Amino acid sequence: MSGAGSFDLEGHIATFKWEQVFGTSTATIISGNTMFPTVSGPARGVYRFVMVVTDDPGFSSADFVTVYGNTIQQRNCCSQSVAGGNT
Repeated sequence: MSGAGSFDLEGHIATFKWEQVFGTSTATIISGNTMFPTVSGPARGVYRFVMVVTDDPGFSSADFVTVYGNTIQQRNCCSQSVAGGNT
C-alpha cells in the first residue's frame, strides 16, 4: 500500500497511521506508521484499510484502500490525503 500521494499545503505530513477497517480475517500491518506499510497474512478475500495523515499543527485527513486477497490490488491506485487547515 502507498500513501505517497499525501501532502500538506502549508508544511509537511507529521504522521501516518494505517488501520484495517474490515476484512475476511485480520491482516498484519507492518510499519503502519509509515508512508509505505506492508500487509501480511491476509487470507483470500476483500479487505479495507484507512490511512490517516496528520500535519504539524494537528490537522488530519483520511483515505481508504481496498485490497483483494493475496494479490494486494488497490481499487484506489494510491491513497491520497491532504492535511491542513482547509480540510
